[in-house]
Amino acid sequence: MRRAAALAAFALACAAAPPPAPAVVPSVERVPHAVGAFGPEAARLPISVRMASEADVAGIAPPAGQVRDLLKLSGMILLSSGALVALGCPICLSNAVMAAGLAIVGTPVVAAVDASEHAEARRVEAALTAADLPARTGEALARLRPEAARGAAGGELLIVGYGFAEAGEHGACWFLDARLRAGEREETILLGPWRRSDDAPAPHCASRNDLAAGDGRLTAHVVDESAEILAGLVTTRLAEAP
Repeated sequence: MRRAAALAAFALACAAAPPPAPAVVPSVERVPHAVGAFGPEAARLPISVRMASEADVAGIAPPAGQVRDLLKLSGMILLSSGALVALGCPICLSNAVMAAGLAIVGTPVVAAVDASEHAEARRVEAALTAADLPARTGEALARLRPEAARGAAGGELLIVGYGFAEAGEHGACWFLDARLRAGEREETILLGPWRRSDDAPAPHCASRNDLAAGDGRLTAHVVDESAEILAGLVTTRLAEAP
């Protein structure tokens, strides 16, 4: 009898309990690009690819929304975990530039300060270092744009920053910030979980454990995939008619 009464009370409590609140999914800001911004001759322009230097970054004002969002994200992580670990590969921007308020152009892997997560972050960092996104993007562009004129004055793809941003308790999502320059025009290419270009796909998201597994095998795959995506976006934008 006591067991039946307990079960009945439990059932009554469950029936009376309010339904769980739906999960809040952050809205994604899609940043428009200017269709045909580079003109009809742009399809054959050679495009060089390089990583931005601190001097380059000084002349590039990141969109206010990007800085605000990343600073807000970093603040939430600091409040919840008490620490922030930002690991970047040698081609990434210096901590001084990031501290100056240009956090969006870094390549951080954010994780709680814990021994196992330190090890995960180091494996992801090593994989990012070895992958060489600019070089792989250049190779992808050469495959996608065999008709590009060789030796002619062309444009450049400036990779301002890339890496992984915290997403959930144990996850991370890829982000990338680049500038496509040709002639007097410059267009921004953004990949990210909350803010990305209107012609960019959703970024790759995974758990930090998966990104670090097998000496960062998945991280290397994400870099390769992102190089192909970036090269595809560049090719499409240069070929667009105004």
